This record gives sequence, C-alpha cells and structure tokens, in this order.
Amino acid sequence: RLPAAMRVLLKLDYVRDATIFADSLHVLADQGSESQLTDALSRAGFDSPKLTPIPPTLEDVFVTLTRYRKGNHLSHV
Repeated sequence: RLPAAMRVLLKLDYVRDATIFADSLHVLADQGSESQLTDALSRAGFDSPKLTPIPPTLEDVFVTLTRYRKGNHLSHV
C-alpha cells in the first residue's frame, strides 16, 4: 500500500517529495505538518498511520536532488 499512500501525500501542498525505501515511505514535508500528514492518510483509508520524524539520509538528499535536476520531480504521481 506504500504506492497508494505516496500518491495521496504527493497531492498535498506541504509535501515536497516522497520516496519508497524498503518497507517505509520517506516524506519530505514542511516542518510541523506531522498531524496534517496523519489526518490525510487516515481520511484516505489508511488505519493508524505511524509517522516518525527523521533527519534526511544522504540517500534521501541524493534522490530528491536527482529528481529536481532532471526536472521531473513529482512526475511519478
């Protein structure tokens, strides 16, 4: 269900990027938007979404910068 959750989140104005990493979804979103993310996922039918703020990894930064450089960020929605 990660692809479906990613599609939901990428439609939100305060979500900058989302990428699937193994069995989790890394989301780059505006600071302080955790409760909004949880609410959006709950409204979309995802039961009890668990969000854990983490600092971006080097891989997160690389993937995001690569998408922006290619000019196709958010084109995978």
